[in-house]
Formats: sequence, C-alpha cells, structure tokens
Amino acid sequence: MQLADKIAVFIQENRLQPGEKLPSYRKFADLWNVGLHTISNAFECLHSKGVIDIRPQSGAYVTDDTWTRLNPNTFDWYKYIFQPTDRLT
Repeated sequence: MQLADKIAVFIQENRLQPGEKLPSYRKFADLWNVGLHTISNAFECLHSKGVIDIRPQSGAYVTDDTWTRLNPNTFDWYKYIFQPTDRLT
C-alpha cells in the first residue's frame, strides 16, 4: 500500500470531516517511520487528487468532497438530478 493510500485510510478510519486539519507532517513521519520528504510527496499526491487542501504555514485540511473522491463507487446524485438523460424516457 502506498503512503498516500495509508493517509487516505487514516482520513476514512478517523472520520475526519471536511475542513478538519490533518496531523502534522512530523506526526505522520513518526507514525510510519518515514522521512518528511516522503510525507510531503504523499500529501502532494492527495492534494493533486483533491482529497486534501494544503495551506502554507497552516497545514493540510480535508476538502469538502473528500468522501466522494475516496469512494469512487458512491452514486453521484447531483449528476442524476441535474443532468437529465434520454435513458430515462
């Protein structure tokens, strides 16, 4: 399992809510016995996927749509309601 995946699991298992701050890079590095550079790369990966928001001098925060991004099989009600299709007729 990749480190970014471990952090995503951490978000899910701890039920971190949108806008909630993640533990520091240092705490994750100590938890998994890896370097800060490795944690930074994992955070950047999650940031590029839209799972977390990285705020300089503040930390990393769970984004508003993290649950949808972490659970790709979640049904997209927005698409169903607001983008009618011909399949329903």
